[in-house]
Amino acid sequence: MALQALRAQLQPRDRSLQIADRLEAAEALYDGDVDIVIVERAVGAEFAEAAARRCAYGPVFHLVFRADSGVLEEAELAPLYAQLGPNAGAYVAKDLRSLTARWSKLTGRRHARATLSLVDVDKCRKLHFDHLDLRILCTYEGPGTWVAPERCLDRSAIGARGEVALINKRICRDDAALHQASAGDLVFLKGRAWQNGARGAVHRSPALERTGKRRLLLTVDGMGCEC
Repeated sequence: MALQALRAQLQPRDRSLQIADRLEAAEALYDGDVDIVIVERAVGAEFAEAAARRCAYGPVFHLVFRADSGVLEEAELAPLYAQLGPNAGAYVAKDLRSLTARWSKLTGRRHARATLSLVDVDKCRKLHFDHLDLRILCTYEGPGTWVAPERCLDRSAIGARGEVALINKRICRDDAALHQASAGDLVFLKGRAWQNGARGAVHRSPALERTGKRRLLLTVDGMGCEC
């Protein structure tokens, strides 16, 4: 959805979800009322074509990178070039450096974990929040992450057992309030372990199984340590 159209839909009480077009806008997460920041951006045409080809024809993969203060050595990034080719790999490598550094700045921690995956199965289709401090997502190709502003939520239903669609309807009764990130967007999700505690950004993955769709997904979060 275009930035202006999405902003027009958001009401003043939707402060929990912020939409922007600058990476610096992620600092809004320091506001206790803000759970989600989406930075809208478009990827270059050449990279978009390479990502689409990789999703269409390549086998699935799951690459994990560990970085100290956002510094990633070229040798660590070599698998990107093998999976995506030199030009597309260089594009993601630039994002990896930028986003791990941004994650480190926002959390005040040194050790980030970045994961690049080609996904063809359903993951986390139930609306939920994460038990970590901060997660950054970018879907380069395929359907993006769904996020829910606070105004539409019944948090008492989060974690309930049952059929996924019914539980999601209990958590968010207004489907129109849900927002789906577009390919290339950066999604910043505050978790329950954020600084002195937070309610956690409520979100879910898109359905993939039996659709023939895939996602090329970059995730940046922590390594499980406190540093």
